[in-house]
Amino acid sequence: MKKIISILFICASVQLTNAQKITVTNSSEELGNGYNSAFTVFIPHTTERDVERKWISFLKDNDAKVKSSKKGINGQNAIIKSICPDTLQVFSKITENAEGISLSAAFSKNGTFIAPSTFADDSKMIEKILHSMALPLAKEGLEDKVKAAQKLLEAKISDQEGLEKTNNKLANENEKMKKQTQENEREIKDNEHKISDLKADVENKKTSLDAIKNKSKDLE
Repeated sequence: MKKIISILFICASVQLTNAQKITVTNSSEELGNGYNSAFTVFIPHTTERDVERKWISFLKDNDAKVKSSKKGINGQNAIIKSICPDTLQVFSKITENAEGISLSAAFSKNGTFIAPSTFADDSKMIEKILHSMALPLAKEGLEDKVKAAQKLLEAKISDQEGLEKTNNKLANENEKMKKQTQENEREIKDNEHKISDLKADVENKKTSLDAIKNKSKDLE
């Protein structure tokens, strides 16, 4: 059981580091009243709700006034010192697909959107921040999937063990019934011999009875 669960954790770790690796890319996205430079981080195994909660918390921790709607999440006047000392306007959106969640965020500094070609150092810090935020979310989501798979596995093992126990019980009962059947058959055969002997004895006793009755007539 423990060996199987360990294999699940190993497979989950391989899946996180290979097929669904966390990536941060820069492209033009429709954020901030038009198409602007934005950074997108792909986060596998997590949920839209968890990403939204984590991202809003990050913006608020950096003094941003957050406005959230169906169109996106905007952070006004954010001060993210790890990126730059300037006040930033942050425009972001979260999208979900079959593979995971994508968070796209555009950062405007003094009216100019940060891009690798214009603010190389700031862009590297943004990529680092997004990756650092995404990694624990992915790990937590993967751990939840492992726990769910573990729970399902344990339930199936329990079902299997239950059926095996039932089968063993039925097999033992069948074995007992076979032995009882054999004993019954032996007793039936013994009784048949006794019945045969008794029949002969009954006939003899009838003959003796008739003979005694006939003798009583001789007394008259």
